[in-house]
Amino acid sequence: MIKKLNSIFIRGLIVVLPVSLTIFVMVWLTAKMENLFAPHVKTLLGDFYFPGFGILITFLGIFLVGILVSNFITGRIISFFTTRFEKLPVVKAIYRPLRDFISLLGGSAHEDLKRVVILDFKEMNIKVFGLVTRDVFDDIPNHSFDEQTIAVYIPFSYFFGGITLFVPRSIITEVDIPADMALRSSLTGWIKNSEK
Repeated sequence: MIKKLNSIFIRGLIVVLPVSLTIFVMVWLTAKMENLFAPHVKTLLGDFYFPGFGILITFLGIFLVGILVSNFITGRIISFFTTRFEKLPVVKAIYRPLRDFISLLGGSAHEDLKRVVILDFKEMNIKVFGLVTRDVFDDIPNHSFDEQTIAVYIPFSYFFGGITLFVPRSIITEVDIPADMALRSSLTGWIKNSEK
């Protein structure tokens, strides 16, 4: 009887917890976005302000930046400033990983990051999915890596980081699946999606 009650409770938890956490995150993000511009918009518009205007301004601002980045001239100007921004001592440790991660999820990552591979460790009878991060190391002194070495990023499940392995090309096989799908699958421990 207790085992059956426990099973029923777990089934309920599987439904309630993800829904609750998703709603919590969405409400938190919405509140943050609203608070970002709301005080300034209220000052400018006065009585014409309505809740949600801050979110609208945030989305429009992001869209406008996207348009500017897509333009050849303004894109070069923005690139000039972001290149200098990412070279700042503390900023570079945060900015570049975030940029690469968002680019990967958005499908606009560097071509190498779109290469999904399987690493086959035959001696241990283990196969691991990963993303190629680079395969040329001519900028590293003392010829630390030969031409047969490739860097593969292995993401850990549930956003707990990852590890980069430097492995011989002979143990990798390219897989024809989108990188964002492989990344999402890795982050959830490759649990099969029950949706049809």
